[in-house]
Amino acid sequence: MLIRKQRIDRGIAAMREQNVDMWIALGRDVQHKGEPMLRYLLTFDMSGPVAVILTRSGKKYAINAPLETEELESMGLFDKVFVNTEGYEGIKEIIADLVRRENPQRIALNFSEKDSTSDGLSLTSYRVLTEAFQRGGFAGEIISSQMLMKYLRANRSPEEVAKIRHAVQESMKIYEAARPQMKMGMSGRDIQRLVQSLADEKHYGYSWPKYGNPFNSIGTRSSYLCKRPADDVYIEPGDVVNVDFGIIVDEASSDNQRTFYALRPGETEPPEEVKKAFRTIGEVNQALCDHMKAGVKSGDILKYANEVFVRNGYPERSGGFGHEIGFHAHDGVVSPGTSRCEPDIDATLLEGMTFTLEPAIITSCGRVCREEVVVVGKERGEFLSTLQDEIWLIKE
Repeated sequence: MLIRKQRIDRGIAAMREQNVDMWIALGRDVQHKGEPMLRYLLTFDMSGPVAVILTRSGKKYAINAPLETEELESMGLFDKVFVNTEGYEGIKEIIADLVRRENPQRIALNFSEKDSTSDGLSLTSYRVLTEAFQRGGFAGEIISSQMLMKYLRANRSPEEVAKIRHAVQESMKIYEAARPQMKMGMSGRDIQRLVQSLADEKHYGYSWPKYGNPFNSIGTRSSYLCKRPADDVYIEPGDVVNVDFGIIVDEASSDNQRTFYALRPGETEPPEEVKKAFRTIGEVNQALCDHMKAGVKSGDILKYANEVFVRNGYPERSGGFGHEIGFHAHDGVVSPGTSRCEPDIDATLLEGMTFTLEPAIITSCGRVCREEVVVVGKERGEFLSTLQDEIWLIKE
């Protein structure tokens, strides 16, 4: 409950800073319909219709049917849990009464073109809330919650960062266990089966659907895109093999990529082209991490990555070197090295934000990538993953 309380507290603090009086999340059958905000705050995917209402004054309300109200009450997070026996009609009356009492001038709802974590409001929920506002006499402004969600979701506490670190480190152990078992002749599906068997032994979840986790590419003969691994492409000498894998441990997600090389007869190390790409990506990740401190615009760190690319003879990039990670593998819209989410969502980095860094270079032997997880700090970033310091060799 500590982490859920911290998220609510961050959300209310953001409401005060952004002059928002009320924030409403309304959903139903959450496991089917979505509504990400409820998933960040509740203990399970409640059937509902269920609502959470936060106010600038610090009041916290929840509404649900009798079956699940005891669970809401037991969380100890809400000043009042309303028992609703009248479906949407009951929701309308309860919210209308809250609007009359609180007299909000600005209400935030979960709709956003930029950020899916702020876009859980269904058409049905919107219609219900519109009628509730009319009944309550609301004549103010309705805004998107997208800037509030950035703080509730991404301005992570030390406890949340510790969970993410643990998930990432558990995935590191799986990579280390899989590493000596990578062999010539394995197909993309064989690689996936190997890695999944190790994750399944630990009863871990998957950061994205299992059918495509891990993704992988073998040489230049399989897709570099995120698709189901090929069952008709096999590791051959001279192939770069890239494995992209993520697990869920205690609600937190990991997402890392590791690079292998299959030695040709007579080789003891990869070709210089592959080694150069691997070194360059490591330098880019370090340069980005070094400058990922609170208060910096994400787009402003692009120049540090491009200095490395150009110094090593590669063209400049346009940014977007990774994504937010946390409760889900892709957990928000801010991306390292770009501010494309602006002006809708401020791309300023906040202490505790967690990201993947995953620049890649395509070589004549295949795709080289070192995907790491980093947390934004006060003065610089910190890697949560154990860095891959050498290309992992497949010898037989």
